[in-house]
Amino acid sequence: MQLADLCDLVAAHVNPADRPDGLYVGLEHIASGRFVRQGEGQAVDVHSAKHAFQPGDVLYGKLRPYLDKAVLVNDTGICTTELLVLRPKEGIDPRFVVGVVHTPRFVQHAVAGTTGVQHPRTSWRHISSFELPDFDPEEQARIATLLWQVHDAITGNEAIVNVLDDVFKALLHKLMMGEILMSSRGVSAIGERGSAEDAGNTSVRHGDRPMASEAIARDLDALGGTPVFRGTRVPVRILIEHLEAGDRLDDFLENYPTVSRSQAMEVLERAKSALTDRDFG
Repeated sequence: MQLADLCDLVAAHVNPADRPDGLYVGLEHIASGRFVRQGEGQAVDVHSAKHAFQPGDVLYGKLRPYLDKAVLVNDTGICTTELLVLRPKEGIDPRFVVGVVHTPRFVQHAVAGTTGVQHPRTSWRHISSFELPDFDPEEQARIATLLWQVHDAITGNEAIVNVLDDVFKALLHKLMMGEILMSSRGVSAIGERGSAEDAGNTSVRHGDRPMASEAIARDLDALGGTPVFRGTRVPVRILIEHLEAGDRLDDFLENYPTVSRSQAMEVLERAKSALTDRDFG
């Protein structure tokens, strides 16, 4: 059995202007190794032709396939052309298809078929030939159910860990900056470097001087509070992922033109300062 026996490539191109209120999914809305998207955008914010998708489709990231990006969607919308829209054939469990394209063997297969040095991409022609055991529909359903149970358990625990990690980092920062004092009764109000009025101020502080970030925004009503580049829906973590993968800053800016070079540089400067400006001696 090959991937082409499980699904078909759907390449329905649409103009975002024809669906201004529609849902948009880009690579920035998909986390590596996850079965469901982590965010969304609006069609009105993007330009040029996009792919259309419908509930039950699998969106597979052909750009840098080693990042292992693929999700099952339950909505109707449009997506970047860097995502291949795979539509499961009749009788094929969509959950099984997305599980297949996340297997390490499939990722290796996809990477082996990439072309391009700066922006390596795989293709449907290559990945469609991926071979796997000939599971019958019942076996596919059982495998899919198990995979999704494990996936949901992992993502559930990650959510808890992420919340605790954010709380820990915020508390550590405030303690080190003297914004919170410890007393015999526990944690007190804002310390001598701040006041009760400053408690709700989310600006970053450097010494006694508040520094509001021009590059980063965080809204609990947008992408679940994920830090994004201000004025966009591009998570800051996407920049870090590109750099970790060995990409240049110019590659990131080319892929996400809504982010300015000055915004990216501010994020990198803040990261540098966090490592070099602290004096714990």
